[in-house]
Amino acid sequence: FSLKIILECYIIIKILAFNIYKCIMSLQVITPDFVEICISNSSNEYVCMQKRFSKALTIIEFKGKLEMIVGGSSGSMTLQLLTSKGQHVCNLDNDDALLGSYPIETGMTVHVIADISQNIPNEAESLSMSTEEYNKRTNTLHNFLQNNKLGKYDEKYQKELEEQNRIKQIALEEKLESLKIGGRCLVQVSGQPSRKGTVLYKGDVEGLNGPYVGVKYDEPLGKNDGSFNGKRYFECAMKYGGFVKPLNVEAGDFPEDEFDLEEI
Repeated sequence: FSLKIILECYIIIKILAFNIYKCIMSLQVITPDFVEICISNSSNEYVCMQKRFSKALTIIEFKGKLEMIVGGSSGSMTLQLLTSKGQHVCNLDNDDALLGSYPIETGMTVHVIADISQNIPNEAESLSMSTEEYNKRTNTLHNFLQNNKLGKYDEKYQKELEEQNRIKQIALEEKLESLKIGGRCLVQVSGQPSRKGTVLYKGDVEGLNGPYVGVKYDEPLGKNDGSFNGKRYFECAMKYGGFVKPLNVEAGDFPEDEFDLEEI
């Protein structure tokens, strides 16, 4: 090749590269500036409050706002981003990053794991003083909650909590109704593989809070033989049984997997 042809090719490549660069720089991902998410915390996993936040907040600023919601210290917080079904997506672990830099969307949940107790004064001394003396103190749980409008002093929160609990109770009852004894099901728990099985029990389990579903799995992917703390709820072989929260169980036509013996 002549020097002229090489020079022309070089110029063309430079022009193409510049145009590609301009196209890339002009690309924009258009998403809402705010997200409405559910905030739950490790002190009470069954309570979840809907809040709206700007994606422009840094994670440390976001933690500061969460302090007023859950009562924990931002320095002790671990933030887990969960899907609407409770599946773990990632941790919001970079204090300098923007909230919007994470794959967060409206309807998701941020679960706050924190030492709530370190921001709330010790109440042991209150047992030995009169109500009048206790109310005069400024470093009490009563004072902390009242000043920050938390807990029973947050009327809006209490109304939201009542409504959320009502909706959750309805969803729980509908889910239990859909799960029939002897029916096929699919169990999906965050951080665990999906498992097929058969519903053999539903109701209270001694030692656990709330109703549970007893499932006999198709494969030895469970934790027990249908018993819990020495009490039997259904029959199955060891490692084939499990007790699962109803909202993690889906009823449906889930046939057992067929294995081709010639391939084993």
